[in-house]
Amino acid sequence: MPARQPVAVGPGRLRARHAGGGHVWVTPSGMEHRAEFDFVRATVGLDRVIWSTDHPFLQLGNVPDFIDGLDLTAEEQAAITHRNAERLFGL
Repeated sequence: MPARQPVAVGPGRLRARHAGGGHVWVTPSGMEHRAEFDFVRATVGLDRVIWSTDHPFLQLGNVPDFIDGLDLTAEEQAAITHRNAERLFGL
């Protein structure tokens, strides 16, 4: 069996090669950096993001303020904070 080649990751490339089938979900626990959020948004799309926490290992801290500061519609914010999880887990 030939060795697997590493996959170059960048906005658009992961989406085209892997996320298109709906198998990739991102749970950005502890991520409070705009550049990282923009990368995830561009790569897998907001319909595959589930904001999570690693409670009790990480505290919410500034996460609510970070999410409120993003340029998200109310619908997009609801999607990443609970609706995507409800859809994925059939809740």
